[in-house]
Order: sequence, then structure tokens, then C-alpha cells
Amino acid sequence: MSRELLIDMITGSYPPMRCGVGDYAYKLSRAIRKQGVDVNVFTSRKARLHSRYDFLHPNVKKWSIVRMFFLLNKIRQSSPCIVHIQYPTIDYGYHLGPQALLILLKLLGQKVVTTIHEFQLARIPRRLSLLPFLFWSNLLIFTSEEERMAVTQSFTWLRNKILDTSYVIPVGSNIPLLSNMKVSREEGPVVSFFGLFYPGRKIELVIHAFDEARKKYPALKFRFIGDVHPRYKGYFLKIKELAEEVLPNDSLEWILGRTPEEIALALRQSVACVLPFPDGASFRRTTFIAALSLGVPIITTRGKSTPGQLVDGVNVLFADSPTAIANRIDRLLTDVHLADTIAENSKKLSSIFSWEQIASDHIKAYERLQSG
Repeated sequence: MSRELLIDMITGSYPPMRCGVGDYAYKLSRAIRKQGVDVNVFTSRKARLHSRYDFLHPNVKKWSIVRMFFLLNKIRQSSPCIVHIQYPTIDYGYHLGPQALLILLKLLGQKVVTTIHEFQLARIPRRLSLLPFLFWSNLLIFTSEEERMAVTQSFTWLRNKILDTSYVIPVGSNIPLLSNMKVSREEGPVVSFFGLFYPGRKIELVIHAFDEARKKYPALKFRFIGDVHPRYKGYFLKIKELAEEVLPNDSLEWILGRTPEEIALALRQSVACVLPFPDGASFRRTTFIAALSLGVPIITTRGKSTPGQLVDGVNVLFADSPTAIANRIDRLLTDVHLADTIAENSKKLSSIFSWEQIASDHIKAYERLQSG
């Protein structure tokens, strides 16, 4: 590994912890290291399962302000060129430790990059918590242009600073492609939902759409793939109860807490993946990108965040009601040419989300900051 550019990455969550940003940090740090740049990852103690890797430092017990002085000392010992903070993550909770760490690093003259993973769906306290990062970070990375524009519209007094010091680098999927694996659908057609189970994911809409589809295709199977959000276990139980009340138990399958390879296989066995989002499909949704990369036809919602590259009937199908979703499922089951076309175009579009490209874009941003 090259010592010319040493990065210390800070993330509250990391595998085996359940967090999309944690998965992102894991894939990104690995991809960057494969391109010859040294990366240390500082994260929560809960990630000790992976502590056998010498680049991983799971030494943060709690992301409180006081604990950040301990982390700061560890970072100083590693002498990084750049510190890269991933924000927010599940394990940060509501602590202000990451903001305190940023300020301490800046007082020491350290160059800091921050990736902002969530803004549009965040509540006002979370949005305000981003201000220190927006103001003091040397460089900002956003996962979509829609997110960057939303931030500049909310904090107009920081607009020029944000635009001058930010990049848009899309997220990738932590789900492998399994391109050499044969997929069997001998047990009949399967339609899936994929993601974390928490309020706002429109899972109730999915359940009622599945019920509508079942009326025309009684043999259709419905697969719920993903995991339970640690803060919303009660919500998951209500969703599970609703699904079992509306749909026959022999048509339901719950695939929870599985490995990325198992998830990839479960998705590829699906004739369609139903992924509604409250703000519409966007390229910052890793569940969407995973299904897109696997070539699974996606039925999703359109919104302000939906990029123009997503075209109805070309690489996705749009629907926003149970009846409309059921009709799209019907189209995919009866029109093989349409299903194949969407699958092929999905895989073509997904090429921009390869981790090799994402890592390369990050390294270019690091080098520009380092030389600037």
C-alpha cells in the first residue's frame, strides 16, 4: 500500500452491524485499498467480529463528545493525510461526537472530508446537525445531485461554499452480482420486496399490491427480503402481522438477516422487485441499485428525487398504487420481451455504480484536496 496518501475513515457502523452506511464504508474502504491507497477504518466496538483486519480499528465504545478525545489521539497516532467522516450512521445515534471530532481535527489543521448520506428525508434536528460538516469540512461528498441541491436550497447562505467544495459520487451495492450462477424458477413466479423494515418505506403499500396481484395469479409467491431496523422491531411485527392477515401463509416467504450472496440469489429468482419510495426512486438507494445491478425488473415510484435516466418501460416500471403495481406485475408476467428488455437495460445503467469506479472517483477527490 502507498503511504503517499493515507486515509483515516470514520464510521459509526460497520459490518456485522446492520446499517446501509456501514456496508457502504466497508465496500468503499476495500475498493480504495485495492487501488493502492492505504485506508484505516475507525468504528464502533460492535464491529469486533472483523477486528482480524489490521486496517480496522473498532475502538469507539460510545460516540459521545468526551470519547472523541480518545479517538482523536488514535487518529493522531496514525498520521493520516485526510480524515474521511461518513455521516450519519445508525450507531452514532443522537450523539454529537462526530461534530466534536470534526472541530477538534480542524483545530489541529487536519484536512477533513465528509460524505453526507441523508438530508431530504431527515428531520429538522438531523438537518441542523449537518451544519458543522457543511461549514468546516474541506471537502463534501454527496451521493446524488438531488441531495446536494436540497442542501444548498435549505442553507442558501452556504450555497457557494458547498458548490465550490463538493463532489457527487453515487453509492454502490453491497450485493454481489453472482453472474455465473444459474437461477431456477421451477417453483413458480416470485415477486419481492427488498430493504430494511422501518416506517416510511411504504411496505403497507407493497402488501396490498401483492394482494391485488394474487387475485389474478393465485400461484404467485411473495418474498420479503432484508432485515429488521434495530429501532423499529415493533413496527416489523405489525408489518408481518398485516402481511399474514392479507396474504395466504403458503404464498409468503421472509428472508431476513442473510448474507449478501443469499440475498443476491433470492433477488435474482424474482420476476420483479417492488420498491416504492416516499420521495421516488433515486440513485442514492442501495436497495434500488442492487436490484438494478442484478437485472431484476423494478416496479417503483417516481418523485422529485427520481433522475431522468430512469425511463418507464425502458429500465424500470413506475406505479404508485396497489392496483397500478399489480398491473405492472401482470405486464412483466405476460410480456417476456418487456421483462427481458428492462432487465438488460437495468444492468447497462448500473455500470456507473461499480465500486471500482466509485473508489477511483474518491481517490481523485482526495488527491485534489491533498495537492490544493
